[in-house]
Amino acid sequence: MSFNELMQKIPEEIIIQHICPYLYQPKSQEFCNDIKSFVYTKNYLYNLYFSKYSLREYNREWLLADISRFINGYNSYYFRYSNLFYAKMKKLFMLRDKKLEYVHRFMLMIERKLPTEIGIHIKIGVLTPKERSSFIDFVKYIEAIP
Repeated sequence: MSFNELMQKIPEEIIIQHICPYLYQPKSQEFCNDIKSFVYTKNYLYNLYFSKYSLREYNREWLLADISRFINGYNSYYFRYSNLFYAKMKKLFMLRDKKLEYVHRFMLMIERKLPTEIGIHIKIGVLTPKERSSFIDFVKYIEAIP
């Protein structure tokens, strides 16, 4: 069923009174800056990783690994996630009240079962604009190592 078909099934009164007011509310400047930062960071990283590495099938995996390492306090995450990592992931609405074991299983599912782009977007999304800027600096540092 398409979006238009679904919208036609919703009574007009509900759309006018309950949906439209949210459509016309301006968003905060902080929220808008967060979205701009996300888009800029994602585009910058994709351009960098796809221009730098010749094995294109692994570019996304390398990017995801670098983001995970950054969130994990610059430590390898292959053996253990840090408390900082779990705190960042609990910023996701669906994980905010979950136990660490559930968060851990969720992260494994993201990394093993979902397309890599989803993991990249989720992990960039949990960073603040300042942290995204720091991550770009981190990537530039890695890039400069011979």
